[in-house]
Formats: sequence, structure tokens, C-alpha cells
Amino acid sequence: MFGRKRGSMRLSGVKAGVWGVGLGLLVGLTACSDEPKPAPVVEDEPEAPSDALTYHKDVRPLVEANCISCHDGKSVAPAALDFTDVEKVKQLAPLIVASIENRTMPPWQADTSEGCGDFRDDISLSQVEIDTFSGWMDGGTQLGDPTEFVAPEPRRSELGIERLADTPPTMEIKAGARYTPDQAVDDDFRCFVVDPGLEEDRFLFGWNVKPDNRAVLHHLIAFTAPGTPDNLAMIENLEAEDEAPGYKCFGGIRLDGQGVAAAWAPGADTVALPEGTAMRLPAGTLFVVQMHYNLAEGGMGDDQSAIDLWMLPKGEEPEIEGQNIFIGNLPFIIPPRVNGIEAETCDTIYALTGPGMAPPPEGGTNVDTIRSAADLEDVGKSGCVQQDFYYQTDGPLRIWSVAPHMHLTGQHISIEVLPTETSGSPANPTTTIKEGGACLIDMPRWDFNWQRGYWFKEPVALPTSGVVRLTCRYDNSGSDEQIGLGEGSGDEMCLGLLFISE
Repeated sequence: MFGRKRGSMRLSGVKAGVWGVGLGLLVGLTACSDEPKPAPVVEDEPEAPSDALTYHKDVRPLVEANCISCHDGKSVAPAALDFTDVEKVKQLAPLIVASIENRTMPPWQADTSEGCGDFRDDISLSQVEIDTFSGWMDGGTQLGDPTEFVAPEPRRSELGIERLADTPPTMEIKAGARYTPDQAVDDDFRCFVVDPGLEEDRFLFGWNVKPDNRAVLHHLIAFTAPGTPDNLAMIENLEAEDEAPGYKCFGGIRLDGQGVAAAWAPGADTVALPEGTAMRLPAGTLFVVQMHYNLAEGGMGDDQSAIDLWMLPKGEEPEIEGQNIFIGNLPFIIPPRVNGIEAETCDTIYALTGPGMAPPPEGGTNVDTIRSAADLEDVGKSGCVQQDFYYQTDGPLRIWSVAPHMHLTGQHISIEVLPTETSGSPANPTTTIKEGGACLIDMPRWDFNWQRGYWFKEPVALPTSGVVRLTCRYDNSGSDEQIGLGEGSGDEMCLGLLFISE
């Protein structure tokens, strides 16, 4: 996966702007004299040629279809932009076009250029659409005639998110009181327990996380746990450790029988499970919302983030029952001053889940052989650390979505399905991993600020004789400190959240 050529990033808009400013300063300096200069003449914008690309006719429809829904000041985009202010649009055109040409906007990290993954609600732009922005920039960002604007057809979600907007949420869950993160630490993990009062099994099919204070919120995970006497006693003891709402939960929620209902990280949006699918919430289920507050960047203030949940009516069951599972997260150390993307060779740490699995053909260090920090330090001396996590199923499964996750030094993450071959006796089988599988998702330019779940148009069938491989690489070249596995913002992870069903 990592042998693929990375696409070049055109920054013609920015380059033109920078060189234009520099040339203007040079001309202005060399033209200095004591002779008086005539007052500048302010001219109207020249009329665009009939075949020129203009904002109102060619660019504005793309903007309204692909940009406004996020940059409205209410959604996931951190910057609100008024695209009706055409002079401001012209002023920002070099930055807007550059971000589109290098495909950082719209923020769609999955690289599907080589047929890896076929996803619903793909918000990436086609090359024709990108060329439209580039051509408009190259033609002088002409505004054109406002009457030539034709409003685009409203985009409908292939996941049917509109059905959530048309139906009030079944319930909202949030902490019982506002919480002020502990400023004495860089990373404050706090868990808040919510009893939804489920007297019978219910089925969850959608959620919308409403982050309250984005300046401090790193991520949120809504775990589930049964309301058993042991868990209730544990919660009582944990909440009594201090007087603040909730309890400290660095490293996990510390309850038995936990599952995952919903998750949020920067860039995530509303989730509606595919029509006919839902997750079971058994009677008596508790929600344990783990909040990770990152204070290292100077964020301040309290928080009371909330989650809207949509459930099927009481007594109704879905056609397909699915669940979220996490794969990955192996112990590792990334040496300082190394870049796993540029390295020609890479030391690999791998883990195998499943009985009798033989070492993978790529080789590496089996995580089960690592006994100390010294063992970890030996990995990565080549200048690169890579994680490969192999998840073997115990029966036919369908994968509906993938949501990769790393932190700030993560650079490249991919998930594949690989075939296996089993030999030996049923009592002592040997499972060998083969090459030639299918790519589920490939992210060669990981960006922590834009995380989301990627839902396949059709679920990917994973037969009994197959494994899922999760691979991560990192860039620690800007630091003199080694980085290891951990939940803190300055630590690293290699995770995949999969929604699966039988």
C-alpha cells in the first residue's frame, strides 16, 4: 500500500499570489523618482469574454453545492465564510483555489483514485470541478453576471441523514452538570454516566454529537455498559474519588461488558446507519460518555457536550443488527527525528488475532515477543515504525464502514482485506496470510482535524478465511522526543472503528 505514488499538490493560486505581491513591490521600488505621480484610476472590472469562467455562472454553483453547508458558522468547519460577499471571495480566491487544488478541501481523506473503496456521501470534487476553480483563477477571478447563476440541486445524503432531520431524536444524553477540565494536566479524561432508563431492548440507528467547547474537546466516545450490580458499585466508588461531576477515566471506562455506541472527533458529522440496520441496546444499558479534553494548546472554559440519539420505536427490530468494534493499538515507540513516509525501509510491529496464524509474509516483530521498553527501542532504528494489525474473523462478516484514527504524527493509514489459507488438522490448524486482497480504505495524507466514518455503498463481505489488516505510519521528524502508544494528544494511536454485521 505504501509503494503508491502520492499525488502532486498544485498551489498555483498561492504561488501566483505570492509572486504577484513580490513583483509589485519590486516594480514599486524600482520606479521611485521625485516626479509627481498622477492619481490612480479606479476602473470597473473588465467584461469577461463570452467563454471565460466566471464566479456566478461557473464557480458559485459548485460553492453552494460543496462549501456552504459546512462554512455556515454552525457546522463542522472552524471558519465561517460568506460566499455571497463577492469581493471577499475574490480576495480569498488564491487560498480557496489552492486548498481545492491540493484536495485539502472539501476534507475527504480517502484516496479512491486507484479503486480503493466505494463510499456513500463522497464529498470530494471531481477533476473537472477542480479544473473549473483553477480556470477561474487563471482567468482573473471574473465575477460575471449574477443573473447567470443557476442554483444547484440540493444534495441528498446516500445514508439518508435527512430522515434524522425529519424525526425528533428519541433522547438526548449529556452530563448532569457542566464540567471544567483540570488545567493542571495536558489531557483530562472524564467519564459521565447516563441512565437512559431502557426497560426493554431498543435499537439505535442514528446519532448527532453536539460538541459544546471545541477549544478543549479532543474526542468523545459514548460507551455502553450493562447496569449490573458490580458495575453500579464500581461507578459509585469512581464518582466518589473527587467532588467534580463524573469520574476520572484515563485508560478506559473501567466497567465490565462495555461496547461502543457512538464516537466523535474533529471533522465528524451526523451519522445515520444504512436503512434497515441498527445497533441493539439491551434493557438496562448505561451510557458512559468518555470525554477527552486537551489542555496543551491553551484551551479554556467548561463543557457540557451532548448527543442526540435516534432509536427505532419500542418493539420494532431492524432487518440487520450490527455493532461497532475497534481494531488496532499495539505498544510501540517512534524514535525522534524519523519520518516513516520518506523511509525506504520500515521496521514493523504486528499483531495476529486468531488461532494458529502464521507470521505475515512482510515479516516484522511480533508484539507478543516484546517484553520491555528496550525491545521496543530496537524497532525503528531503520528510521521508520509501522504497525500492522491483523484481525481474523470467526465467521462470515460484512463490513459496512471504517473510521481510521491516529493522532498528530500519524501520516498514512490504510485498511485491507486479505485472503488466508488454512492447513493442518482441525485441532491444530495453521492459517497463512496471502496477498492479493481488497483495499478498504487508504489515507496517504492523514489529517487529525478531519476525521469521519466512511460508509461503503455496498457492505464488504469478509469470508471466514480472511483477515482485516490495519496499517499505520508516522512522522516524528520534527521532535527530539520519542513517542509511544497512549491516549494523550502527544501520544500516538493506530485504530480502526468498524461497523460490522453477520
